[in-house]
Amino acid sequence: MSTTPSQQEQGATVGQSRGFHPDTGMNVIGWLVFLPMLFVLIPLLPFILLYWLLTKLLDRA
Repeated sequence: MSTTPSQQEQGATVGQSRGFHPDTGMNVIGWLVFLPMLFVLIPLLPFILLYWLLTKLLDRA
């Protein structure tokens, strides 16, 4: 008896999930990206808001 591709695919399974586990390496990379962005964007926030407000006001005119 020959098997069809759909029968073969049904037999192929993905391994069972072993649950959530913290990935320290990816956490470190995430923090290394986030913290410099935070230190750059917080001081620039007033200028970004001012630019946004001016563009909204000038677009109405």
